[in-house]
Amino acid sequence: MRAINLIRKWMEDAGLRTWVDQMGNVHGRVDGANANAEALLIGSHMDTVVDAGMFDGSLGIVSAISALKALHVNGKLQTLKRPVEVIAFSDEEGVRFQTTFLGSGAVAGILPATTLEISDKRFHLGTFWLYFW
Repeated sequence: MRAINLIRKWMEDAGLRTWVDQMGNVHGRVDGANANAEALLIGSHMDTVVDAGMFDGSLGIVSAISALKALHVNGKLQTLKRPVEVIAFSDEEGVRFQTTFLGSGAVAGILPATTLEISDKRFHLGTFWLYFW
């Protein structure tokens, strides 16, 4: 939860509208000049594994937010021709629930409903995020 709140703060400081979806992905979006155009999605995942790359996941999130913050500071964020959305995906590495791509699978609409039956030591995945929201 601390990571989610920190990422949201960084996104809001970059001029993005933020929300957290039901799978725990953090979204930050700017609509730009044409809010109805297809959005460019950028970002990466928040979780990591032991002995992963030093910046695995986090660099993609920080780089995306930093690029948009530079545009925001220079007054050019709203002049983008299409929406841009930064997504910090949850549980991509499968550490918590022993299955991969939970966050991105949910966003892509390809997460099998049976995945919601998975449990860890404390929570059933289908009700995990409801506990926090």
